[in-house]
Amino acid sequence: MRDRTFRVLAAEHEQKQAIIREQAAQEVQAARRAASVKIAIAQMKYWEIIADNLSKAGWSWGCVSAVDCDGQTIFIADAASVGGVVAGGQLQMLHKDHLMAL
Repeated sequence: MRDRTFRVLAAEHEQKQAIIREQAAQEVQAARRAASVKIAIAQMKYWEIIADNLSKAGWSWGCVSAVDCDGQTIFIADAASVGGVVAGGQLQMLHKDHLMAL
């Protein structure tokens, strides 16, 4: 009888622990999503600066944000000189920090 009671209590304890682990995992996921949104908002400020610099330099530009397969927000931008020639006809890919320094 005593052995059976112990097994029942151990099983109940394990079930409660599994529920607690699941709740903790859900809280961590929610915190990561909230942090991701904050980062995306902060990064948008960089794109506003880049867009302003492109306009001042006489470039036309466009941008869009998207969510990748991992759920992260990415920003895509395209720019062309008003004359229609883009950097001598070559595709130029720059990191946002490099573009901001130009």
